[in-house]
Amino acid sequence: GRATVADSSNNVYVGLGNAVSDAEVWKWNGTTWSQIGGDGDNGSWQDQQFENVWSLAVDSTYIYAGLGDTAGDAEVWRCSLSSCTDWDKIGGDAVNSSWALSTYEYVSSLVMHGSVLYAGVGASANDAEVWMWNGSVWRKVGGDSLNSGWATNFEGVYSMAVVNDLLYVGLGAS
Repeated sequence: GRATVADSSNNVYVGLGNAVSDAEVWKWNGTTWSQIGGDGDNGSWQDQQFENVWSLAVDSTYIYAGLGDTAGDAEVWRCSLSSCTDWDKIGGDAVNSSWALSTYEYVSSLVMHGSVLYAGVGASANDAEVWMWNGSVWRKVGGDSLNSGWATNFEGVYSMAVVNDLLYVGLGAS
């Protein structure tokens, strides 16, 4: 899988994909695997639109999936950990004040810090940005020289971690 994360109940979630129609999320409960996202399952995305689940994150309520591969595909979806019967698109395509339609190829990294979700986007020249979701709206917080950060010379945000209330971001591609 491209992405793996575990919740507080020791369920493991894996994001898959490598080609058209491959983007899926599977759950391992310690005994069996079950597909919970992709192929339109549980109100999720249709696979023919997405090649990869690049990133996953969990909090105490939701699992979040970062999708994409081609221009305009960068989206974030979430589903309830308790039942995961209804996925919702919460980011991408300007949903909830997020990045605009056709701007980024994928959401390459996700990380939770308290109740805040950070998403790293981009894959093309000058695209590397970090966006913050507060539970209702998105706001760009990194890239384009924001907050004394990097200028427009990186392609993507490929990793993130929070240590001692500081967000660390791994950039690059070329």
